[in-house]
Amino acid sequence: MLEYVLSHFASTNSAMTLAYDYSSGLVFLSVATAMFGSALALYLTEIMHQAKRLPTRRMVQVSGAIAFGGAVWSMHFFGMLAFELCVSVSYDPWLTLASSLPAVLAAWVAMNFMGKDNQTPNQTVQSGALIGAGIGLMHFTGMEAMQMDAVLRYDPSTFAFAVASAIVLSIISLFLINKIKQNTKRHKGDIYIFGGVGFGLAISAMHYLGM
Repeated sequence: MLEYVLSHFASTNSAMTLAYDYSSGLVFLSVATAMFGSALALYLTEIMHQAKRLPTRRMVQVSGAIAFGGAVWSMHFFGMLAFELCVSVSYDPWLTLASSLPAVLAAWVAMNFMGKDNQTPNQTVQSGALIGAGIGLMHFTGMEAMQMDAVLRYDPSTFAFAVASAIVLSIISLFLINKIKQNTKRHKGDIYIFGGVGFGLAISAMHYLGM
């Protein structure tokens, strides 16, 4: 989907695609970070749901949004560190910082959704779409922060597929969480495990399909 093309050849018809590799250890760490952060956000959602005072609920929601958004953001940059190019790469600090905002906003939407009972299918789809879009916006903003002796090119169809995958997996995760909530025989720990894995996969799929 994404080609790293030497700047020297960017204006010619025969651009050179750079060779790349992945560090398997950092790839594993990136996926584990996404899953752990998602599970933590779900745990904080339960605390938020039980809080009786509005200020307490808002404080927990902010904490959960930062935890979940931070996990999305951290996963992305662990994944970027795992990506090994044959050129030196640095990152624009302001654009890198700005890329965290869509992730935190997506996490706020997720916390708001999961803190309520009996969400309708339409609300679930809308929330999942916003979460997936936030993950996608974070990812590609973070990509634009890359500074190197090459230029980025995107394949439109795979670009769209990557964003669609994040949206679909987010929606599936929310439906799964709803089903577990409605099943009173299920232990609450199941929500953290299945929800954490679901959102972790949504985040990771967006990143690695995008790459």
